[in-house]
Amino acid sequence: MTPGAQYKILTGEAVLEIEQRVNEAFANGRMPQGGLSVIYNSSTKTFSFFQAMVKVQMGVDA
Repeated sequence: MTPGAQYKILTGEAVLEIEQRVNEAFANGRMPQGGLSVIYNSSTKTFSFFQAMVKVQMGVDA
């Protein structure tokens, strides 16, 4: 990863929830890193959504 980069994994249990979290991350200068991941738990019949996001801090070396 690029020096100065911040990595964060967003999670949600519904499509609207992960969309909201990704849109909030966009507003804070983060960009997606890779694609959306989805896991289905057949025991509980629920989905979990995951999106990795990065924020690169651009600095000037002295």
